[in-house]
Amino acid sequence: MALKFIDSFELYASTAEMILGRWTSSALCSIVATPRNGANALKLGNGAATGTCYLDFANHATWVVGFGLYAQSLQDNSTILEICDLGTEQVDIRTMSNGSVKITRNGTMLAQSAIGALTLNVWYWVEFKVTVDNAAGAVELRINGVNVASAAGVDTQNTANAYANRIGFTSTGLNPNPYIDDLYICDGSGAIRNDFLGDCKVMPSHPNGAGDLADWAPSAGANWENVDDATPDGDATYNSSATPGDVDAYALEDVVLTGDCLGVQLDVYARKDDAGGRVVRGLLRIAAANHVAADKSLADTYRHYAAVWEQNPDSGLDFSQADLNALQAGMEMVS
Repeated sequence: MALKFIDSFELYASTAEMILGRWTSSALCSIVATPRNGANALKLGNGAATGTCYLDFANHATWVVGFGLYAQSLQDNSTILEICDLGTEQVDIRTMSNGSVKITRNGTMLAQSAIGALTLNVWYWVEFKVTVDNAAGAVELRINGVNVASAAGVDTQNTANAYANRIGFTSTGLNPNPYIDDLYICDGSGAIRNDFLGDCKVMPSHPNGAGDLADWAPSAGANWENVDDATPDGDATYNSSATPGDVDAYALEDVVLTGDCLGVQLDVYARKDDAGGRVVRGLLRIAAANHVAADKSLADTYRHYAAVWEQNPDSGLDFSQADLNALQAGMEMVS
C-alpha cells in the first residue's frame, strides 16, 4: 500500500480531538471554519507563536505529500512542511517573503522556486515528493500542478538513515497561522498511489441509516444514530459489545465524485471500558461481504483508528460512484 493517510479535518471539533490516537500536536494549532473544501481546516500556530502537528509512520525512503495551503504571512525561511527521521529533519519546504519557496536539507538549500510562486490569502494546491539518500536523493515541489522547484542526484539525507518516518506541518513565529486542508500522504511502496496524485479533495461521509448488521448494543435508539455525529460525542451516544464476532455496519451518506476516487479511509472512534484487553477492527461491507482492516487494541480513552483502502477490495478496481454509494462501513469485535 502506498496511500497511507488522508484528512479533511472535518472529524475534529478541536486539536484536542485530533491528537486522540492520530496526530501529535502542540496546543497552538486549531481547527477553523476557513476551509479549502468542506467545513474545516487546520490552522497552524497562534499569532507569532510556533505551532506544529505531525504524524509518525513506518520507515520509507520516498514520500509524497499533497495538501491545500493558505498563507496569511510570508517571511524568509519559514518552514511549512517537514519530512523527518523522528525528531530530526531530513528535508523541508520553506516560504520566503518574496513569495518564492525553498526546498532544503535541514537548512541547506536544494532548490528554490521563482519569486511569486505564492501570494497571501489564496488557497494553493501543493504537492511535494522526496527520496531520502546521501547521493541519489531527489525532491520536487508542485504548486497547482506545476513543477516550481526540483533537484535530482542530490544529498537529501541529514541523519544516518536513508529514510523518513515523520511528516510534520509547522508554523514558526516568522510565518504565523497558515491553513492546511485536503491532506494526503503516500509512501513509495506498492504499484499504485506512489507518486503525485494531483489536485485532490477529501470528502467526509457519515452514517445515515441502518446497514445489514447491528450486533452491537445501542446506548439508545438505532445503532446508526449513535455514530452519525459530524464530530464524535464520546459517551453521550455509543454502541458497545463484549462478544467476539459481533459486527455493526451502517449505510453512509452519498458522495458526489468530480474525478477519480483514489482511496477510502475509515475512521473508528472507540475505547474499552473494562479491565483486560479489547481488540476491534474496522470493515467495509460490500455486496454482503465484510472486508476487514487490521486489528486495533483499544485504550481506556477514546482514540481514532484509521484504515485505508486504495481500491475496492471486492473488485480490485478503483471505487466508482456506485461503489461508494452502495458500501457500508462499520466495525467488528475481535476479542
